[in-house]
Amino acid sequence: MKRTSFPCVLASIAALAGCHANPESVSSRSPDPKWSAQPEPLLYARDGSVVGAPGDGGSARETPRHEVGARDGSRMYLLELYQKTVEERDGLARELETHAAALTRASETQAALVKERDEARAEALKLRGELEAGRRDNDELAARLVTAQIRRLEAEKLLLEARIESLRGAPVAGAPKSPERE
Repeated sequence: MKRTSFPCVLASIAALAGCHANPESVSSRSPDPKWSAQPEPLLYARDGSVVGAPGDGGSARETPRHEVGARDGSRMYLLELYQKTVEERDGLARELETHAAALTRASETQAALVKERDEARAEALKLRGELEAGRRDNDELAARLVTAQIRRLEAEKLLLEARIESLRGAPVAGAPKSPERE
């Protein structure tokens, strides 16, 4: 193993530091030409916007979308946010269960109401048929009653006519004699 001197090590460190300080110098000296012809891939942020390259001034780190406080990066703050998120998720899960149960009850109630409606319709059809039968019976009875009444009146008429005839044929006591009968 060969030992290098301390000044050589410092020079190589300075050269590497210079490359990292100026990234364009590294990318322009890419040893493999097939990689230098490829366009640099775009980077996307969580919201879907394109994140600019570090040196173009359009970086999301340079223009934050919300105000960053001193405690925003602390572990306790992140744990608090996580706890709030978990509680919100659990609350939404309970709310979802409540809505699912309400939906189930509503569908059961709807099914019962549909069954009750169908039974009521069947009962209404049955009662409508009975009503029509009752009307027909009522009309038939009314017709029979009218016929019986007519027959009774005709019989009464015949009886009265017969009585009139019998009274005309027999002299009435104390009544003057009519010249026709003599």
